[in-house]
Amino acid sequence: MRGASVGAPRPETASGADVLADLPEKTRRRLEALDTVLFDFDGTVVNTVELITASFRYTLPKVLGITLPDEVLIQNVGMPLLQQMQIFDPEKADELVRVYREHNRRYHDSLIEEFPGAREALLEVRQAGYKTGLVTSKSRELTLRGMRLFDLEPLFDVCIFCEDTTKHKPNPEPVLEALRRIEGEPRRSAFIGDSPHDITAGRAAGVLAIAALWGPFPRQRVLAAGPDVVLQSVGQLPELMRSTTAGRANASGPASRQRGPSRS
Repeated sequence: MRGASVGAPRPETASGADVLADLPEKTRRRLEALDTVLFDFDGTVVNTVELITASFRYTLPKVLGITLPDEVLIQNVGMPLLQQMQIFDPEKADELVRVYREHNRRYHDSLIEEFPGAREALLEVRQAGYKTGLVTSKSRELTLRGMRLFDLEPLFDVCIFCEDTTKHKPNPEPVLEALRRIEGEPRRSAFIGDSPHDITAGRAAGVLAIAALWGPFPRQRVLAAGPDVVLQSVGQLPELMRSTTAGRANASGPASRQRGPSRS
């Protein structure tokens, strides 16, 4: 089964070279062939855990008169918001979405945070020559609002929002749509995300699925989805890419092309 041989995740202090050394030869070869890297947004590039849980804590008592543990509130994050609310109450899903978004917009800028080192990692991946894309189940409005807070928008060649596809993660359609727009091939692409939905979508799309364990999901839930590569910290990403390109120093590929922080 693909992803099953990834082995025990290295500790957060491990280098990208250590992560690369632990991978099966087939996975290392695929990493060396990469020219496109796609990213999830919430929980991968930005830390929205407190924003999301606070909005749920406000919404469910107000609309349904119930309170639930945080781990239950966030267990379906990564799916479109309406789908998450339909799980709580199909008949009141629209009202749940309205109240949630009302709270989320009000507190968005004060509760969202950038993961330390995330922007630097993205910039280094671009400067190494990789095409980059964002694939999220979040709305265009709120995703762009978060991106602009941290000047992230120029670091992506393509962005796929909830409105851009009819199917959503864990379905592979958003990942495939990003590749279509960026002219990427699944066999030469990777998708990095923190949720089981990201890993499932990536695997179904035929790209390398890379788990970002710095997000809010329990480690075992993410690993159970079968990622090809497991990263403990955002700092391991550029180190992994540097180690990969160093291993193919005599081959042509992304390492020979320099990309600046411009977005088409």
